[in-house]
Amino acid sequence: MIVCICKGISDKTIRFLVQNGAKCLRDVMMKCNAASDCGSCACDVKALVEKYKAEEAAQPAQPLTSASNE
Repeated sequence: MIVCICKGISDKTIRFLVQNGAKCLRDVMMKCNAASDCGSCACDVKALVEKYKAEEAAQPAQPLTSASNE
């Protein structure tokens, strides 16, 4: 779904950015310019960032693999 019509930014792009370190609306704006023109989508973008951050936090931690040969 397109979230930012002005820049053509989708919810998938926002999810990708959160998965790769975006922590807030400003981070998303800096990476893809969402909500930087008219700003009418800023609340929606912020809500998606918070949603995707919560989903990331809820995922179980991945087990660490040993790099040494025991």
